[in-house]
Amino acid sequence: QARTLISYERKNDPVPERIDAFLSMDYSLNWPWHREAPMQGGWLVVRPSLSVFREYVSIVREGNWTGGFDNDSGWGREGYGGWIGSAAIQGIVAYYYGRHHRSP
Repeated sequence: QARTLISYERKNDPVPERIDAFLSMDYSLNWPWHREAPMQGGWLVVRPSLSVFREYVSIVREGNWTGGFDNDSGWGREGYGGWIGSAAIQGIVAYYYGRHHRSP
């Protein structure tokens, strides 16, 4: 019944049976030429998962983050950088869910 109380932006898209993460992108922090946007660091809901945590930690430990303001900077050199917090939660969460576990 809780699902009937949630307002969805894309009302015609199917809602998955299981939602592991719910986050908001912060387009106001983004540069106009960036193909990726940061995650809004003040609002994040996740379902605890040891496998997700281990994968997330392995990405952070790998340290594949490059400074800069272009589409080849940030996490994975895929444009997840160049804004406030890009080396921290705004960038890594956007990269993790944007590149590794993107919603359909």
